[in-house]
Amino acid sequence: CKPCMGGVNCSSCDTPEGQEDEGRPEGLPCRDCRAEYGVVDGGCQSCSIQRCERCAGADECAACEPGYTRVNRSFGKQECLKCAANCTSCSVAGPGKCDDSQCSQGFTASDFGLTKCMSCSLHCLSCNVS
Repeated sequence: CKPCMGGVNCSSCDTPEGQEDEGRPEGLPCRDCRAEYGVVDGGCQSCSIQRCERCAGADECAACEPGYTRVNRSFGKQECLKCAANCTSCSVAGPGKCDDSQCSQGFTASDFGLTKCMSCSLHCLSCNVS
């Protein structure tokens, strides 16, 4: 057995397909890193994007934390921006809004534009706006 190059931040590593692991004293290249880290040159590097749950590299986010959505800015810069309050996903609707059926438990979409998640009546886990 050989250690992973990514150290404690590496969640899985392996010899690249078709290559031998001989002559790799530093360890095996990392394939997947733990949350908030991305694979860079076979090791794990801290992700520079705030609220990124799974990084694809040091400056690339594969998935934002729940309640945030990934937005591509100019010059390839990515950000994770907040969804509407009490919303778990807005990857389709965009920042500040909520995707269909993605309001948190005890909340419902306020209108067709899904810009807000309104609270249901007391002790109600699910409701609809009529």
